[in-house]
Amino acid sequence: MFERIIKLVREEKVSLFIGAGFSKEAQAPSVDQLRDAILSQFDNGQQRKEHENDSLAEVSDFFVEEICCGSRNSLIELLQKQFHFTPAKMDDHQALAKIPHFHNIFTTNYDTLLEDSYPDDICQVIRKDADCTYLDNKPVKIFKIHGDFTNQDYVVITSHDYANFQDHNYNPQMWEIVKNDFLTKHILFIGYSLADDNIVSIIKNISDTVNKNQKDMFLIAPHIDPVNQGILKKMKVHYYDAVASDFLAELKKELDARIGMDFRHHKVSAETFARYCHLHGFNPDIALHQQKENDIVGFKPLSGQPINHSLQMTVKSELKDMLEEPDFEKNGILIEDSPFPKLPVIKIEKNDLLKCTHSVNGVVVQDEIERVLVGPAVDDTVLNICIPSRGFMEKANAKTYLIKQGKRVYDFDCNIYTVELTIELKEANEEGMIVTYSTTFNFKDTYTDNSEAIKWIDFISAVFSGDEFGISGDSFPSFHAKDIPSPEQEQNYNKFKKYYENIKQIELLTGKCFTEYNCYNEERYRMSKWIVAYLTHKTVTTNNTNNIHFSVEVKEGSYLFEEAKKEDVLSVITTEPNGTSLSLNGRTFDIPFTHKILNGCKVIGITNEGNKIRVEFDTQSTKQIILLSDRSAKEEFPEVRLFDALV
Repeated sequence: MFERIIKLVREEKVSLFIGAGFSKEAQAPSVDQLRDAILSQFDNGQQRKEHENDSLAEVSDFFVEEICCGSRNSLIELLQKQFHFTPAKMDDHQALAKIPHFHNIFTTNYDTLLEDSYPDDICQVIRKDADCTYLDNKPVKIFKIHGDFTNQDYVVITSHDYANFQDHNYNPQMWEIVKNDFLTKHILFIGYSLADDNIVSIIKNISDTVNKNQKDMFLIAPHIDPVNQGILKKMKVHYYDAVASDFLAELKKELDARIGMDFRHHKVSAETFARYCHLHGFNPDIALHQQKENDIVGFKPLSGQPINHSLQMTVKSELKDMLEEPDFEKNGILIEDSPFPKLPVIKIEKNDLLKCTHSVNGVVVQDEIERVLVGPAVDDTVLNICIPSRGFMEKANAKTYLIKQGKRVYDFDCNIYTVELTIELKEANEEGMIVTYSTTFNFKDTYTDNSEAIKWIDFISAVFSGDEFGISGDSFPSFHAKDIPSPEQEQNYNKFKKYYENIKQIELLTGKCFTEYNCYNEERYRMSKWIVAYLTHKTVTTNNTNNIHFSVEVKEGSYLFEEAKKEDVLSVITTEPNGTSLSLNGRTFDIPFTHKILNGCKVIGITNEGNKIRVEFDTQSTKQIILLSDRSAKEEFPEVRLFDALV
């Protein structure tokens, strides 16, 4: 019914003219009531009878000029009393205040119900020309073109006042603003009827003044007869046979459904869109663009207010069964770039969506949706994990979701790895249900808290080593380790724990925390052992998988040559002269000397090479002892006779 005017309102192209009928449900004094109140002050019954059919302006004029000898004081005082009332119903005013698309509101009403409906920081009231000089940046301006009783001198009430107003002698600056809006905005009249000569004269007066170049005009009023509808048509006023509440309700419905699209397509300002969202309990996070559509990036709830998201979609009939009782294990997929990359989702593409809208607190913010990911609802819960043999008792904050009917997943973070614990209930027979459990551990590349790493490595170690443990929680079927199938490939998680303990020891020995933490692997474990050994000045024993064969050059007659000729078993100490560097978790440890101690060495050959003799050694020892040190071999082994020979 209101399609055209609503489209113009959506684009912020409409200004309002509000009449007395808009305040009728609030039970503000009507024109007839004001006239009767003035007539009641006539002492002469004959005078009352003569003027009982006069207009309010005519009665007011007679009262001032003939009864009060030209003084307006008694009239204003009388009318002020009439406007001291408690509004009975403010639905229309409150509904209007929630539509930020109207920026200029003109009213001939004397009551203050309009401005009372807006917050002070939103609305500025203009009652006289002097107020026009101080127009501020508030988004809503209410022009009381007939004034009100806050300033008696500017109330338009008598015939004389109306004559000055029509001749533009009364508040000419305000009159210029009215004319400008008729030229630049479409005008919507609410609360007027054609019995109100004042509004008819305003329309005619402005039309004559702007040479009929005004934008479209609209009137919403109930039950105007065909004759008067013809008069409206001649004045180029589009008529809607309705009341304000009907229009405001339909307008709000359309704004709720369209304002997101209007903002993205640059049809409504960012300020108006933000105010509309704010009035609905949230603030939008937006990105403005000149050459392409604006973006709605996110949504922030107002303090203390809820924020509710709603997705409504119509899909092709072949997807009905899949969505009515979703099986995410069968039909779900993992999508890395989705907001929930670990959650199985059913993907519905655009060509399967007949209609889809995303609403926030009832406001549609997106209706051009490329795809929809339907996933299981995720709840938060707390699990209690107990390993008696290790003195381990910890709580884990878990996410839980139903992957299909009867099968639930618990997902929780243990700092260095995540755990997916799946529980499935199956009907067995009359005796009850069969409960099966399975676990998946996923180690991370990095972690954040080394103390937590040392603690949580015990849990996975207990699972793989067969220690008894239990898990319990709200609405969680408690179980013990015997319920979980043995893993196919066991790991020695004691090495994992030793690695994290080494990290802690390195931090304590150096008095400096690592700035990054990388999870266990064999190379990092080896580095951590060597760095701890270096810092504590202890040796490291490594395995020899192959025979070690080496040779040295010595002078004839040297001690080593004489020893070599005996072909006895020797212990040989070798030193790398250039030092080495060990890197771990973003830190580098420079080590000046690396000493290798090879036990069980045997001379396997002596060769003359000019002035030198080459002695070849071989060892089949399965162990190699390494000492990382800041000291040279002479300083490190003062009791051992050393030889000036290269290894």
